[in-house]
Amino acid sequence: MPSLTSTSRGTPTASLGSACHGSVCTPLLTALTYDNGKSIVCGVGVNNDGYYCKYANGSTWSSEFISLGGSFLYPPTALSRGAGHIDIFGIGLDAAMYQRFFEGGAWNDKWISFGGVFTSPPAIVSVGLNHLEVFGLGPDRAIYHVAWDGTRWGDSWESLGGVFSSPPSVVSTGNGTINVLGLGLDKSVWHNQYADGKWGSWSSLGFAFRSALSLVSLDTGRFDVLGMGTDSAVWYGTWKGNKFHGFRSLGGQVESQPVFMISKSKQLDLFAIGIDDALWQRRLKEDTWENWNSYGGICSSAPVAVSWDDDKVDVFCLGTGKELFRQSLCGCIGTNWQSMAGKFAISL
Repeated sequence: MPSLTSTSRGTPTASLGSACHGSVCTPLLTALTYDNGKSIVCGVGVNNDGYYCKYANGSTWSSEFISLGGSFLYPPTALSRGAGHIDIFGIGLDAAMYQRFFEGGAWNDKWISFGGVFTSPPAIVSVGLNHLEVFGLGPDRAIYHVAWDGTRWGDSWESLGGVFSSPPSVVSTGNGTINVLGLGLDKSVWHNQYADGKWGSWSSLGFAFRSALSLVSLDTGRFDVLGMGTDSAVWYGTWKGNKFHGFRSLGGQVESQPVFMISKSKQLDLFAIGIDDALWQRRLKEDTWENWNSYGGICSSAPVAVSWDDDKVDVFCLGTGKELFRQSLCGCIGTNWQSMAGKFAISL
């Protein structure tokens, strides 16, 4: 990685090698903030024997995991569409889409089947409290979706067409607009948009990536996209003003899908696992990228992160012993890695 030498802050594992080494690690965990300073992190058990979660209030995490049950072909995905709400979607062993949800302080009783046949992890986007869209890659490699309008789900899965080699990535940019991106068979980026009540057609944004894409929206009408390029560097682009402004390299040498999140107003934090197996971070502040920082460790999954207050971020990965580990950042100042115990699947 450029700019800085890795500074050891403790390691999440012993000296065993990372499962990411020589590959492109994907996110195996899900983490989100769902209410005032309240967060959750979840992952699939080591024997695919359930979906296990821990909760936090601010910086204090629960000591025990709860199990939501289920067995999965791919790691589930979750989001919060409003205060106190969590929606989790996963692909069951029958390749159908399943959902569990949290509202009113409790989980619903069981996983609910939405049918379909899928060959990728799901992607979810919220367009306000009463509009949720779920996407997945079908066996024909087209992207399919279904919508919830606040009272009911659509009757069937609708195909958006296309032929893709990656899971879909989705983001809302406000005013009811949804953007869907995926990698074509040539690994280049393709984009479709839902606006003014209808879907458009697929258009190419070019370039080529080794990893799936991560998306976030900083402002109305804008989304930012990044991924791991064929040179193992992180590449980044911005859609703004109904126009894509191209990709540029942020440097680095990574071995995981890079992810990013909003850590405060007008500020993004990018996280990835470097080829040294450590956690690396780079920050976009007021549209200017700062230098790379290393937080050490040996991670066997792509990182996931939550921001539970301005500049207060918890980052998670699985260690080589399949345990869950946490790195807590205040601004760009890190701490020692902390074990959160558990045993999780490092491949599905």
